Amino acid sequence: MSPRFPAVDALFERFTQGMQPGCAVGVIRDGALVHAAGYGFADIERSEGIDADTAFNIASTSKQFTAFALLLLARDGRLSLDDSVRKHVPDLPAYTEAVTLRQLMHHLGGLRSYIELLLLGGRTFAERTTREDALRVIARQRGFDDVPGHAFAYSNTGYFLMSLVVERVSGRTLAEFSQAEIFAPLGMRRTSIVDRYPIDIAHSARGYAVKETAVKLSESAWEQTGDGQVHTTIGDLALWDANFYAPRVGDAQLIAEMLRAGVSSDGHDVGYGGGLFLSRRHGLATVSHGGGWAGYRSELLRFPELRTSVIVLANREDVDACALAQKVAQAVLDLPERKQAEPLPYLTGLRAGPSWTAPAPGMYRGAAGQYLRVLQENDGLAIAWGSGKYPLSLRDDELLQFTAGGDAFIAASYVGDDGRQHFAAQLDDEVADHVSVGDWAPDLAAFAGRYTSEECDGHIELRADGAGLEVDQFGATRNLHAGAEGDLVTDAGVVLRVPPRAEDGTFVFASWGLRGLTYRRRNPRT
Repeated sequence: MSPRFPAVDALFERFTQGMQPGCAVGVIRDGALVHAAGYGFADIERSEGIDADTAFNIASTSKQFTAFALLLLARDGRLSLDDSVRKHVPDLPAYTEAVTLRQLMHHLGGLRSYIELLLLGGRTFAERTTREDALRVIARQRGFDDVPGHAFAYSNTGYFLMSLVVERVSGRTLAEFSQAEIFAPLGMRRTSIVDRYPIDIAHSARGYAVKETAVKLSESAWEQTGDGQVHTTIGDLALWDANFYAPRVGDAQLIAEMLRAGVSSDGHDVGYGGGLFLSRRHGLATVSHGGGWAGYRSELLRFPELRTSVIVLANREDVDACALAQKVAQAVLDLPERKQAEPLPYLTGLRAGPSWTAPAPGMYRGAAGQYLRVLQENDGLAIAWGSGKYPLSLRDDELLQFTAGGDAFIAASYVGDDGRQHFAAQLDDEVADHVSVGDWAPDLAAFAGRYTSEECDGHIELRADGAGLEVDQFGATRNLHAGAEGDLVTDAGVVLRVPPRAEDGTFVFASWGLRGLTYRRRNPRT
């Protein structure tokens, strides 16, 4: 019988009710699995339950293995982290000469997202796509998403390219290299990288989408590696975790490189090492990474000072593996609930000043061009930010708070010296200020039409919907709203920058992952 921790069992009991997908959970203390258990079903059709030996697709939690493989080659002198990616992948256009392997590893490469590009080109998660498809669309791009080295921007493209570098330098695919140089030496017998479909991994979890009582398969046949595609178990991840304390593969210097945060061109610590987020919680250092792809979610959270790690692997889309891992850590380590975050002086100064005001519903734009919407719901105000919607609540100190992605944000609303409404959101030690967008009210229907790009397959259709405009975005129909002058913004925060005259028939993506990508309307109006 696997070891169990009753307080952890209680957190996951809901997944044991009826026939539903669920989670595998592991807790490691001083190198030993003190809790290893499964909750729910790995394969509903076969009535196969989840246990500690069930293999899951861990999605982006895979990135640490890609970084480790790259660093093994660097240790052996077969490449340098300061090499241009184009030295090893000459298929890329000349402008990428400025991008180094180190920048890719730390998400500072500034390259556009191949995933969004393939989806814009009409591909779906369900159909098979290959690494050749991904490389082709990356090589087709004519510019950056951002200046290399300028700022952290999480990039699946960067880690996919790292997998190609490993292959071209070693002469073996990332799957083959990792099997021989990492998994087998560590005894990770149930771990593999999937780079071809279909697959046949014994006792593996199917991925599911769960909506109320409806459960359906949610799986993907995309074959790119580096940014994901490691399939593994609780037990094998415990072996991997142990290697960070007493390396059997690699050495102390390589482990230190994995745990060294990248630095942007302006000297800012980006809080990300070799496929690992480096942070602090409860006053303790944490090393972690999560993943989400199709119907799979994962989180590996380590507290190195306490030699304790938590693993949560799930085969359902509606699980927040990061939040669950944090709850497990609290239960196992007897950590206090996270205290209500302390506002920075900037926010407390606003609260005490005459400019303080209640937030007004509407669209707000941040300095970096990102948007959020304050919504009036039946039960109060909410924030639409990215692809989610989060209720606003009032704190004891009368500041506002909302929770997104497991993180608690403090917020304040005020009227600035410019006379405009502002909405400031604080996470940890940073405040992002957003300004109401004003009264730009274009004829949205005038932008309707079919648009194509020379850098991407397929087309984008902007459709008039009464006086409004809608667009099919990554499999969902989204409404477009007028943002700051010249910006059309979807409900999920994607920004299309349009010219002053709709008749000019163009728009340019101005949101993360696709910035600078230009589309032109077929047969522009005159």
